Amino acid sequence: MILNEIAFSFSSYDLIDITGKSLNKTIQAPEVIDYHGFLGNTIIGCLTVVIDKSKVGYFEMPNLRSSQDMALWLLIMKRGFKAYGLNKILASYRIVPTSNTANKWKAAKNVWRVFRNIERINLIKSSYYFMCYAINALKKRL
Repeated sequence: MILNEIAFSFSSYDLIDITGKSLNKTIQAPEVIDYHGFLGNTIIGCLTVVIDKSKVGYFEMPNLRSSQDMALWLLIMKRGFKAYGLNKILASYRIVPTSNTANKWKAAKNVWRVFRNIERINLIKSSYYFMCYAINALKKRL
């Protein structure tokens, strides 16, 4: 990040079950993603993010019950920053059946709320980005 003057980065990560057993699934970080590319995706794992606050400036994670990380990444990207991915596994994400994101219907509703209430994206564009999000979320978990 220092050598390439990158303000926002993230890496690939593995999925594990509640006991720590590998689910044999890796979420691969793309080389770079921008605001519009991220709207239809959930590829950035919060557990892998590194942000250089001296470049990005002050920020706070939005006070949301779920999808607050997505809303924050979008806020930072709206400032003109891209997120740069390191295609190297640096973390393991534990899938817990009782987590906020375990209920996929609830998680999807929260993403919709980010599009409509936080980003204030019109209905047609929100529908498009939501379809992209749903397809990418399925790909990520299968």
